[in-house]
Amino acid sequence: MQKARKLAEVCLFGSIKKPLTYHIPEELQSPDLIGLRVIVPLGKRKQLGVITSVDVSFDGQTRPIDSLPDLQPVIST
Repeated sequence: MQKARKLAEVCLFGSIKKPLTYHIPEELQSPDLIGLRVIVPLGKRKQLGVITSVDVSFDGQTRPIDSLPDLQPVIST
């Protein structure tokens, strides 16, 4: 049985107005991800965004978060 992926909603800096859903690779999982900046794939390029929510439900395919450039959140809830 395949382990369920942990998902995060990411608001991207730029022209996309709604959050996109990405899965969080095991090596990046942490209890305090909300507010952290992330680098994520968007088409053929990389985009900077902020995690706004974790443990969201989503039925479609997701791509992984590439990296976390910060150790501290840039926004708080």
